[in-house]
Amino acid sequence: MKKCQLNSSDSKEININLLYEVPTNQTPEDLLRIDTSFTSLRLEVQRLQDVLMLQNSQISKIETKINETKQENEVIKTEISKVKLNTKRSSRALNDYNYDEDFNRKEKLIKDCLGYSGIKNYKQKELQKDTVDSENRINKLYKILKQSNEEYLMLEKRLDVAEGLLGFKLR
Repeated sequence: MKKCQLNSSDSKEININLLYEVPTNQTPEDLLRIDTSFTSLRLEVQRLQDVLMLQNSQISKIETKINETKQENEVIKTEISKVKLNTKRSSRALNDYNYDEDFNRKEKLIKDCLGYSGIKNYKQKELQKDTVDSENRINKLYKILKQSNEEYLMLEKRLDVAEGLLGFKLR
């Protein structure tokens, strides 16, 4: 093999053919084996690039699912907050309603008061039913949130495994 030639002047010349020259002691069989090795290496690199592209697309799909799950979780949290707020309002309305003041203000007769108290009891039962329904809805939403969080954690683990297989971290 030839060595790089350096002139004493400011310009430096490097023999580019250095890489392409073959030692004279190589036989045609050796050259054929080297060529076959290069070809197989080139094919293996191409295969690995294809696998990398496939894994990158899978990672992007997983990240998309993670983002969708996060959005669903936010919607569920918002729903839970709304239900909690409505439950607080309905329980406050149930507790704050003073029937005695209402009766005094309207100055009804005893007969009318008895009829009105039947309606009052019905309203109170209706508000209690709404509170129970709201609590059931909150429990269902918490179950959905828990399931979504479990899916999110599973997708994150899959993403970590995929990143580990690729040998790099996206985050």
